[in-house]
Amino acid sequence: MPIVDERQHYTVKEKANEEANKLFYDAFKHLTTLSTGSILILVSLLELFFTAPQWKGLVVVSLVSFIICIVSSVLMMFFQAGAVLVLKESTNRTEKTFFFVTMASFLLGIISFVGFAIINF
Repeated sequence: MPIVDERQHYTVKEKANEEANKLFYDAFKHLTTLSTGSILILVSLLELFFTAPQWKGLVVVSLVSFIICIVSSVLMMFFQAGAVLVLKESTNRTEKTFFFVTMASFLLGIISFVGFAIINF
């Protein structure tokens, strides 16, 4: 019995969309890793170096921002995986909203973290 080749032939646009979705997935995976690492570094700095830190509100803003970034990144990874599965462009409103939330929370977390470190060093 001959082996049947069941591979689907993709159009150039479908292949490009698939690759773009994979790259977005990787970007969100890295944001999750960076946010988790930033939380660990921030907690370590608080325990080891800052006995009486100033502007403690920046720590709260930073931690909350990184947690939001992690959660929204994981949701975006699910969206991207689903987009690869059905070969679609990820352009719906929900995905755009989570993309904005992810990027904004990461930037806010980094800015708060750096501001806190500068004020307390």
